[in-house]
Amino acid sequence: MRNIYAYTPNTNPYPEFVSLNRKDNGSVTLTVREGARRGQFSDKDCGNVVEVILPEEELSRLREALQVDISNQMARLMG
Repeated sequence: MRNIYAYTPNTNPYPEFVSLNRKDNGSVTLTVREGARRGQFSDKDCGNVVEVILPEEELSRLREALQVDISNQMARLMG
């Protein structure tokens, strides 16, 4: 498995995370974990984890959506 992108905020314990990975079989998965709830202090208490397989055509749509959004943000900043 190869990580493409990951984000974990600097919160403790057991913060939420997002991870985009290409598995050895070529499939791409998006894994998301919700953060621990207040008062949770063990890995058994961390949030739920969901892994979604993203088909190649959806990855293309995701890339296009991000490009459009970034372009729009840049246009707003540039005036």
